Amino acid sequence: AFNNRVWTSSSKLMRIQIGIQVFMDSILDTFMNYFAQTTRVSTESSISRKILMFGFGLFTFILTTSYTANLASFLTVPVLKFYTYTMDDAVKTNLRICAQIELEGVIKARWKDAK
Repeated sequence: AFNNRVWTSSSKLMRIQIGIQVFMDSILDTFMNYFAQTTRVSTESSISRKILMFGFGLFTFILTTSYTANLASFLTVPVLKFYTYTMDDAVKTNLRICAQIELEGVIKARWKDAK
């Protein structure tokens, strides 16, 4: 908090420190109002607590927005028109089959048209 008596009786270096502290407090208060709606911080809190709460608020904001974007992307992707449940379905639809190299002989013997 700003105290006029401390300001008038302090040196130039102390006035610069007070100015920086007031500036940082106002910046952190502004960011806290934007990002940290879920946290309650007193205006009398220390700068380190405000920075900690700002970080928590920013983390919460990023987590919420990334969840929302991820959910929106899942909801807008079109559903697949067909599903392949068996090897016979994969061979019929002419899909490429990925398997271990040791199984190539077994797959070719059972499904002659397999890719």
